[in-house]
Amino acid sequence: MFKNLLKEMLREEFNKEFNITNNNNQEIANKENSIKILILQRGWVIVGNVRKENDYFISENSSVIRTWGTSKGLGEIALNGPTEKTKLDRCGTVRVHELTTVAMIDCDQNKWIDVLKGE
Repeated sequence: MFKNLLKEMLREEFNKEFNITNNNNQEIANKENSIKILILQRGWVIVGNVRKENDYFISENSSVIRTWGTSKGLGEIALNGPTEKTKLDRCGTVRVHELTTVAMIDCDQNKWIDVLKGE
């Protein structure tokens, strides 16, 4: 019983943090299908068009960020797009459970849109 209560409390805090509505689709309010960097468990870092479906984040047109290539961390490429030293490995669509997501960084859409399209 305590485990279920704790799980529900964590889910509520997570939903508040990412402004997730509690309808059947649990969409990210006003930011559905926006470009984000997902920091995942075990060191995985992915960038792509992210949306929410039930308990999963779906990242389309995704790439694993193998090498950041920055001097100011992930925030630098989130705001300015990838640098010449950034190494991206295209990986298509990625589905991750919401509880495996450590953090999410909103990206400047204009700096990433062509990169994710592969242009």
